[in-house]
Amino acid sequence: MARSLLSHRQTGTLDVRAVEEVMNSDVFKGQWKQLKGDIKMRWNQLTDDDIESIDGAMEKLQGRLQERYGWEKERISREIETWGRDRGVFS
Repeated sequence: MARSLLSHRQTGTLDVRAVEEVMNSDVFKGQWKQLKGDIKMRWNQLTDDDIESIDGAMEKLQGRLQERYGWEKERISREIETWGRDRGVFS
């Protein structure tokens, strides 16, 4: 993600999606304490240890969902995006 932003800075173009991803990750991290319980209820195969190790890092949540559910990255992105919009985390 950071590499994507960097490459766009170098070319003079802006990838709006990459900027939104960074902003969403920041919002996610900032609201982590409030969201932990909801994440555990939504994806109940995540353990308490998983939740603690994720610690507000979007990439870690994605990795744990892939481990626990065996989903492809595209499905994980859709799941998180839908959940985040429903909870007001992402616009």
